[in-house]
Amino acid sequence: YKRLASQLPRTVVSAADADSPTVLCARAEMQSWEMVQLEPSAMRDSDPLHRPPGISPTGANMAATLFDLAKTIDPQTGLPDEEAVYQRAGNRLAELLGEVGTVVVEKDEKRELLTLCTVDRFGARTPARSLSDGTLSFIALVLKQMSTRPQRLLCMEEPENGIHPKRIAAILNLLRETSVDTHAAVDPSNPLRQVIINTHSPAVVQQVPDDSLLVAELLPWRDVGNKMSSRLTVSAMSDTWRTKMPGNVRITTKGTILAYLRPVDSRQEDEQPFCRVIDRHEIHQLTLDL
Repeated sequence: YKRLASQLPRTVVSAADADSPTVLCARAEMQSWEMVQLEPSAMRDSDPLHRPPGISPTGANMAATLFDLAKTIDPQTGLPDEEAVYQRAGNRLAELLGEVGTVVVEKDEKRELLTLCTVDRFGARTPARSLSDGTLSFIALVLKQMSTRPQRLLCMEEPENGIHPKRIAAILNLLRETSVDTHAAVDPSNPLRQVIINTHSPAVVQQVPDDSLLVAELLPWRDVGNKMSSRLTVSAMSDTWRTKMPGNVRITTKGTILAYLRPVDSRQEDEQPFCRVIDRHEIHQLTLDL
């Protein structure tokens, strides 16, 4: 007999105690998961001077987080290097906006506020409240990538929203570097972190490696009681490591994915958009009349 977890007052994981170490580990892991839902209004706010660092799922606390990162001790000098941290954030943002020089935090002692600003190559400062939604979203993801705080899984819907199509590659590269490099040892500079995004953009699908693509579909399914319903199925791209794993793995192709993302209207198939002027019906009729 099956029950929906959303209808239960509590689950096994929520009621775990010290007598269930495996469940405790599962709960700790799930608590490190985060659904990123960036809100422009939250990202534009200044932060109180003594607010703890850590960007929320809405993108709040960006100034406090960058201010805390700027106080990180440089292992080579044994001292914090604010300019290096600000420049590092600015270099990543420059991949999206070429005219950006650095990203800094302005400290207002009187009002006890921290305000995030971008500085262009001419020295002009632009506070967060005047930046575009796409720029703010990119900065939030840059700071998440720079952070070494434990975040095992980041989920995000359509990260390309608000980003110019020519800059999609920059945000995909940033998300790829935010996840763990499986070819290197896990350490503070390469935290054990996974990134999952969903998208309906052909431009994103075309720029993501085949072994990172999965297609989720609801397909008809007959349950134990012989009743027809639907269930979620996931397909992987052919000729990738996923299809070589043991078990029955559903396989799809990039052409199938792109056809789904760019459906062709059947009415348009009968049209001839690339037709010589002399062959057009109205022109042909005009020449007959003449």
